Amino acid sequence: MPEYLRPGVFVQEESSGVKPIEGVGTSTACFVGAAPRGRPFYPTFVTSWSEYERLFGGLHKGADMPLAVYQFFLNGGKRAYIIRLLDPDAPTATAELPLESGTLKLRAAGSGAWTKTMSVEVRLSRAGGNPWAADKPADSPPTLFDFIVLNEVDGEKFELEVLPRLGIKEDGERFYASLINRDSRFIRVEVPTDAKDFPEVPFKLAKVDNQDLWRVEVPLTGGEDGSPDKLFLDTTIRRALQGLDTIDDVNMLVMPGVFDNVLVGAGIDYVASRGDMIYIIDSEGDPRNRKPREEQLRDVKAKFRELTPKSSYAALYFPWIEISDPYSRISGATRFAPPSGAIAGLYARTDNRRGVWKAPAGTEASILGAVGLAVEVTDNDQEDLNPLGINCIRQFPDSGIICWGTRTIATRQDPEYRYVPIRRFAMFLKKSLYRGTQWVVFEPNDEPLWSAIRFNLNAFMLRQFRAGALQGAKPEEAYFVKCDAENNVQATIDAGEVHITVGFAPLKPAEFVIIHLTQMRKE
Repeated sequence: MPEYLRPGVFVQEESSGVKPIEGVGTSTACFVGAAPRGRPFYPTFVTSWSEYERLFGGLHKGADMPLAVYQFFLNGGKRAYIIRLLDPDAPTATAELPLESGTLKLRAAGSGAWTKTMSVEVRLSRAGGNPWAADKPADSPPTLFDFIVLNEVDGEKFELEVLPRLGIKEDGERFYASLINRDSRFIRVEVPTDAKDFPEVPFKLAKVDNQDLWRVEVPLTGGEDGSPDKLFLDTTIRRALQGLDTIDDVNMLVMPGVFDNVLVGAGIDYVASRGDMIYIIDSEGDPRNRKPREEQLRDVKAKFRELTPKSSYAALYFPWIEISDPYSRISGATRFAPPSGAIAGLYARTDNRRGVWKAPAGTEASILGAVGLAVEVTDNDQEDLNPLGINCIRQFPDSGIICWGTRTIATRQDPEYRYVPIRRFAMFLKKSLYRGTQWVVFEPNDEPLWSAIRFNLNAFMLRQFRAGALQGAKPEEAYFVKCDAENNVQATIDAGEVHITVGFAPLKPAEFVIIHLTQMRKE
């Protein structure tokens, strides 16, 4: 409380206790797979296909991930993390930057042959002043440098990143090595452990074309991709997924073209342990093997039964889709692509148009860019696949190619979360409420706090009800929020705990529409 020590009028602001809860995003995907270039095992954020092309090399015949990412953005996706797989033992490119007292050893932050197209440029920062000014000694080095990482593609160089204004500190502490290693996504400085002041010496830079600019550029050499056989191994996949541990705004996992039970199991284990992502699985029916239709149907059912664990945090889609072949010069040529990228884009498109509670399936769920399917699924086929939890992509005369299923692979093991929209809406609620109640920690644990919690959570749940996300004609039929003395007894208060119970009645998709026809008898 403020102290009042003199007569007068005092005005002070007081909080109303309203702390609005914002809904978290639900449409950010993470793609894991092979690509021609790009830093491996590092989640790189992209917001467009052109940005992906610039960083990872665009479409490539030897990889399924580029096609999946292209289909993701084509079908409505807007945000994605990309994790490139590579041989963990692949050599790393290095370079040596000349200094007055030796060399500064640099290495790429990741392996791969693509790093041989990179170079490092160090130049006088425009904010660093003129090193040849009259008030400076002739041999005085510039104090501020820009550190630029360049990449050359098709004979043209572009900047991957710029670390500006790296300079020499007067207190004698290490300056640019620690900053580069902390901030750069592509370059690391090898700092000798026995050099206390390393590398606090000026760069050995040269005056270029009689301009007031110091500049030096060195290429990286020695990087290789290693063995392609080590890309899709259990250890490689698990290492790639560990890169997501510090990222909490990703909602979908896609590993295009991966249907090996061990690798898929690693993906299922990861999303189930996190509890805030859904894994979109490609079917085993790879049409590039040119298997007969009946064999592909038989294989997908057999592979599904072998999948473990059966988690509601994963959904399987069948069959592969047929798209225009971007690699062929023949007009009208097509090829097959895994459906997971297009399905992830469909999830994002449905979330943005309708909401995360709307099933990403039905006549509105068209697969953009698809011109055909590897297998024409019939009604009889889907009667076998749907009860298992295999979502079919089908072609109908009036609607085109659409997603015609919305079940998780735990349709029998966890029927409470049988449907994809219910699982995803529950994840949305869980993360939104988690973030929206951080202010509660260390507040006095009594009725005023419980009342504020009920007020804010009720306001958030009411918004979901009004948006059409919950069942019921009235709010009390759709949800409840309980935080009072009944579920916060003295023992829990003494333990420093606040217990909040939120119940919700999710909307279930109308999966089976039964129309009863009868003849009217006129009396």
